[in-house]
Amino acid sequence: NSKRPPSALFTYIDTLPKLQEKIAASAKAGKPVMIEFFASWCPDCKKVDAEVLSDANIRKSMKAFTTIRVDLS
Repeated sequence: NSKRPPSALFTYIDTLPKLQEKIAASAKAGKPVMIEFFASWCPDCKKVDAEVLSDANIRKSMKAFTTIRVDLS
């Protein structure tokens, strides 16, 4: 759904063990992983949210991945 905010497309990870666990689970399931490093103060990150992650084709393609966002704010 293109009306959902970009943040809803990702699982947020805040520790290395959680990241490793999520990657391992994804590997076991045979699903590729997409990791995005993000910061609330980053203008390029906001631009990606507005211009890339709002695109329906991008959102559809992302369903093939385990999508993880690491917030560096």
